[in-house]
Amino acid sequence: SLWYNASMITVGNLSIAKFELDMAKSVHLLSLDEDNRRFMPDEVFESEEIAREVIADLIDCYDSEEGPFVYPLLLDGKHIGHIELVKIDAGYEVGYHVGKPFCGQGLASKALVAFLPFVREKFGLDKVFGICHSQNIASVKTLERAGFERYEVSNFAKSGHYSNHNNGYWLREEYLGLGLSASSLLKDEIFDEN
Repeated sequence: SLWYNASMITVGNLSIAKFELDMAKSVHLLSLDEDNRRFMPDEVFESEEIAREVIADLIDCYDSEEGPFVYPLLLDGKHIGHIELVKIDAGYEVGYHVGKPFCGQGLASKALVAFLPFVREKFGLDKVFGICHSQNIASVKTLERAGFERYEVSNFAKSGHYSNHNNGYWLREEYLGLGLSASSLLKDEIFDEN
């Protein structure tokens, strides 16, 4: 059964709460696994101090309208990962990470199914997107188990709620990409980091 209040969602022995500064050590350690390094390198915290600084920033975001809204996942009270809602151009995207020792138990799907009604109500959302790397098979399966449908190589949405964000790419309209591994299309020529 699902239960939630202003600060916690609970489904069975899995809880979604708010971050506390004393979680820095577990945030640091959970961030170091190989899948996190591969698929979410910006969420790898090489020291406990860096993790503490990030947690302090995330705690400040709970009272903002912009987020990101990142919450720890607790299994029987032990921190095992996180789930998040992040504003993107097309609306909001969910994300999650479950530490390697806790993978393969369906915990990310269970958390996502519980989290979606909470964030939809809290933020008045009718659409929430799930975006993951196409080679991240575990995340693909998590999104599918939570009821998302794949509508692009790496994008998922609930049925009938697809994003129009990438139409420009499909129609070969000009765009400028900035950042690591970004590409651009200018005057019908593609430019990338190479």
